[in-house]
Amino acid sequence: MQASTCYGYDNSYLCDATARFSNRFTAVGSVDVLQADAPKMIRHWVERGTNGFRLFTGGSTAAFDPSTLDDPRSFPSWQLIGELGLSMCIQTDPVGLAQVAGLAKRFPKVRIVLDHLGRPDVTDGPPYKKASSLFGLAPFENIYLKLTPRIFGDVQRKHRLKHSSRG
Repeated sequence: MQASTCYGYDNSYLCDATARFSNRFTAVGSVDVLQADAPKMIRHWVERGTNGFRLFTGGSTAAFDPSTLDDPRSFPSWQLIGELGLSMCIQTDPVGLAQVAGLAKRFPKVRIVLDHLGRPDVTDGPPYKKASSLFGLAPFENIYLKLTPRIFGDVQRKHRLKHSSRG
């Protein structure tokens, strides 16, 4: 997966590494979907071996800003990704999940992969009512969840805090 905050939209290293080890890796790159030439760039990177893309709206290196997710300038890219049968991985948090739902509805052919489960708020423990925005995505058959160690860490931290406060 392209490290967006490190390499930006230059997927060259990713494509070169994937080509060298094509029996072990698949490439998920990044494209600035707000640019007019984004569909052209998507085709370029697909020709170089990329078979999925990632939108980064924030994370450990930048504050979350999901405002670009459903920007109409991105729609030609979303349409093309659907036509090509590719996936789009989205790095966002709960504030972006309404836009993710809108994109899933608008582009049903795009497999949307929600990175880190959309970073749900699990601080309230089971049944995780604070994570209701994540659970609200269940009706969308084209949304997939990427389970990463980060979410387990959040749950474990919550569990440790709860038990350490007992005294």
